[in-house]
Amino acid sequence: MSDFAVFYVNWVADGSSGKAHRSRQSGAALVGVIGWLKEDPMADKAFEKFPKIAFKYSVSKPTQAKGQTVKGKTLEELRDALDKVPFWGRYKGNENMSYKTNGKKQVTEVSVTAKPQIFMPVWSDYSKASKEDQKAWDTMYAKLLKHENNHHNLALEVYAKLAKEVSDKSAEAEATNKAVEKEKDPKKKDKLIAAYTPWTTTTIKARMKTFFKDCKDVQQTYDDKTHHGEKEGIVI
Repeated sequence: MSDFAVFYVNWVADGSSGKAHRSRQSGAALVGVIGWLKEDPMADKAFEKFPKIAFKYSVSKPTQAKGQTVKGKTLEELRDALDKVPFWGRYKGNENMSYKTNGKKQVTEVSVTAKPQIFMPVWSDYSKASKEDQKAWDTMYAKLLKHENNHHNLALEVYAKLAKEVSDKSAEAEATNKAVEKEKDPKKKDKLIAAYTPWTTTTIKARMKTFFKDCKDVQQTYDDKTHHGEKEGIVI
């Protein structure tokens, strides 16, 4: 690349015309040169593409864990014991959201991980109960397990919503990059660049708050709607 001289301008009077004109000197060893630049300051700078955003997803199937232990040799005793525990079954998403950015604090990657757990009750006197009572427990248990798995499916919907947002934003960045590179008119090119708003650290931090809120709200709404599964037949 050629060097460009930075010089000062001398205005001199033109005696023949009575008008002032400017003259400049150029060259490697000329008077008036202030310094040298490696790039032409008047040249158009290369467009720096907006980053596409990768979405990384690692969500395992729910693992079943031991929840509340209840005692009772009869259904009546069992019901009394169940009424005293804070929950019969429980779903925990254990989700996490993280991100990466480039040097301009623009988001380049969003990740969601989750290792969900389902806690199910244990009837310690199950083996001592009658076949009829065992059947009642088994029926309730199956419906409860389905209810907790429904909680997991709702969590997956929240994750999928975020994944689509990331995919759409990444596609928008790619489309903007192509449009800018194709456009020859500098003013139109500037408008295209100004019209696109990349995700920044501030943007993604705000989205993280709504993500975790969505994870919580969707579960609470489901439990409120079903009375924690009672309307789905989770009774004994």
